[in-house]
Amino acid sequence: MPSRWLTVHREVPLVRVVEELTPDTYALVSLAGPEFDAAGTLTETEILEGMIREGIHYPVGKLYETR
Repeated sequence: MPSRWLTVHREVPLVRVVEELTPDTYALVSLAGPEFDAAGTLTETEILEGMIREGIHYPVGKLYETR
């Protein structure tokens, strides 16, 4: 399956990340910190499971911190 990278700020809600996912590619999500420095990586699976568990407005950066 083709894959692609998305880069988002840590404060972005999970719903905004999920809006960028497509069924024909698998996404890896890079997190940007306060100074837009690299702050971590999450998989598409972690994003979707986190949204189900924490809700659509949960910040993606907090999801990374609690994994």
